[in-house]
Amino acid sequence: EVKDEGSGIEPALRDSIFEPFVSSKPAGVGTGLGLFMSRKLMRETRGYLALREGDGSGTVFIISLPRVEDSVTHLQP
Repeated sequence: EVKDEGSGIEPALRDSIFEPFVSSKPAGVGTGLGLFMSRKLMRETRGYLALREGDGSGTVFIISLPRVEDSVTHLQP
């Protein structure tokens, strides 16, 4: 889990926060693709990224990745 101490996600955005081009930032700041791409990556690796309802302060994201049983090959940069 990752939690921040911000003001949280507006209720109107909660249902669409992982859709492409959705952003709470002002127009012209960012693309609204960060959470969309992050969730897509998690799904492609059989993991998941989810938003958990917070207690009114901050935002909590849950990140889960599958356990790898096979030997891991280190990638060269």
